[in-house]
Amino acid sequence: MRFSASAAATAAAAVSIALSAAFWGGAASAQSMGDGGASMLGSPGRSAGFRDASASGRVPYRRCRGEFYPVRVVYPQGFDGGGPVDRAVRAWAEAYVAEARATAPENMDAYEESHRENQGGCGGLSERYYDVATGSPHRVSSRAASVLFSYETDFGGIHPAMGFVALNLASDGRELAVRDLFPDPAGSLPLLWARIFRDTCRGHDTAPSLYGSPSCSRGVPPLPEVLSKAVKLEGLGNAYLTGRGLSMSLNPYDGWSFAEGGAQLDFSRNDLAAMGAAPGLWGR
Repeated sequence: MRFSASAAATAAAAVSIALSAAFWGGAASAQSMGDGGASMLGSPGRSAGFRDASASGRVPYRRCRGEFYPVRVVYPQGFDGGGPVDRAVRAWAEAYVAEARATAPENMDAYEESHRENQGGCGGLSERYYDVATGSPHRVSSRAASVLFSYETDFGGIHPAMGFVALNLASDGRELAVRDLFPDPAGSLPLLWARIFRDTCRGHDTAPSLYGSPSCSRGVPPLPEVLSKAVKLEGLGNAYLTGRGLSMSLNPYDGWSFAEGGAQLDFSRNDLAAMGAAPGLWGR
C-alpha cells in the first residue's frame, strides 16, 4: 500500500499524471497513467474486461464551513465476479481512503490558512487540495492478478506528489510475497539486482536512490537492504506481475530526482525463469 516503506517516496520517467482534472470532472477511470520513458521492454497495458468502482471520503475544514479535503480511489472490479480478489482490491481502496482521512487533519489548518490568504476567502478550497488514486488491472493467470495504483496528492507544495503502489494477489485474495515468485530469494534476488543495476545505470552515474544510489562506475554492488528485507512482492520496487512477467514502476524520489522522474523496469517470464522464479504463478 502507499503507506508501506517501498512507497513512501513519490511517477515514472516523463510521466505527468493529470488525475485532478479527471477527478473533478467525475471521469476518473482505472487506466494506465503512462509507462515512462525509461522502459526497457515496454510496459504492458491494462487488461480488458473490467469495470470501475470507487471509494471516497471528505474531511471538512474547520473554519471554512462547507469546504472539505476530498479523497478518492478509482479501482477495478471484475477479476473473479466479486470473489476474493475483487474483495481484496476493494479493501485496499477503502483502507487507502481511511488512512488518508486519518492523516489529512494533521495539515489541514495550514492548507486552509494558506488558501484564505492567497484567495481572500474560502471559495474553491475543496478544489485546491486533494488525494486521488486510480488502479490499472492486470490478469496474470487463474492463480494471480495485480493492480498498479497511480496516486496524486496536492498538499500545497510547489507541485503535487505523484507515485505508484502495486498490489499483487493470489486467487484466494492473499497478497503475494517475494517467496511466491522466488522460492529461493537468496539465490534469485542477487540476479534480479544485477539486472536492475545494469538497466538503470544506462545514462546515469548511479543506480536509483531506492537501492542506495550506488555508483555505476564499479561492478555490481552487494544486494541492497530494500531487496534483501522485502517480504511482499511489491516491496522490491512497486513490483507487479503481468501476463508477460514482472514490472516495476519506481517513483521520482525512488529514482534520481523529481524533475527526472522514476523508472519503468520490465522483466519477461524467460528473464524471471533464469533467475529461479516459480512458473506456477502463470499457470492456468
